[in-house]
Amino acid sequence: MTTGHLNLRLAGVAVLLTVATTSLAGQGSIRGTLADSLRGGSALAGATVTLVEQNQTATTDARGRFSFVRLEPGRYTVRFAGPRLDSLGVAPIAQSVVVEGRRAAEVALAIPPAAWFQRQYCGTELPGAGVVIGVVRNAAGAPQAGVPTTAIWDAASLRDGDVVVETMATLDTTDAEGRFALCGVPLRGQASVRAVRGSERSGDLVVATEGQAVLRRDLRIGEAGETARVSGRIVTRRRPLVGAEVELWGDTTRNTRTDDQGRFVLTGVPRR
Repeated sequence: MTTGHLNLRLAGVAVLLTVATTSLAGQGSIRGTLADSLRGGSALAGATVTLVEQNQTATTDARGRFSFVRLEPGRYTVRFAGPRLDSLGVAPIAQSVVVEGRRAAEVALAIPPAAWFQRQYCGTELPGAGVVIGVVRNAAGAPQAGVPTTAIWDAASLRDGDVVVETMATLDTTDAEGRFALCGVPLRGQASVRAVRGSERSGDLVVATEGQAVLRRDLRIGEAGETARVSGRIVTRRRPLVGAEVELWGDTTRNTRTDDQGRFVLTGVPRR
């Protein structure tokens, strides 16, 4: 009787092991990476990636890696959406991937390279040059259509042994959603970006490209004489910068210093 009881127990264990093995056999996984082609293919850390069919999310690590586990065989969609794409005006990036058995399916997601953006916004590739994109809004925050926008910069060249400096410019007019694309700005140096429509203007926004082929800079236009309040916070190494002097560009009469939390407020600022 004792032997029969032991056999029964062993049989039960065998059954349990068989069930567990069967259930695990259908559990596959997806492993992937997320990179930013605009920044030399560097990893995008701390980004959220979604497995659409399961409504699951994963956060990329310092090397841009993510994974989804315990998946049944089938076709899945992996999608990345976030502030980085929103700022570039790009729709969420999605890729279909097939999970087979217990294999780990590999997937690589990436923000498109500069050439892709240049073809989208400028109609052609611009080797050695960049593009500034953005949206023009009014004081209330509504996008403004039909507003001329301009980027202006100085370009130096050598002619007959002399250094010649020329003023260069590129122009665009905002579309129905207030969007503009200023193509051909230099990859190194500074450009002054502005929007002007009749008596409404944005003022000059100095843009330092610093080798970035695609930059997002939004503009606000307003009537001369309108004023606004500008507030912000300055931090260094994630700590507030106390007592830093803040002033309106080109206007030393409007200045202040940051408080013990790194915060500042400027009032009476021309609304542009």
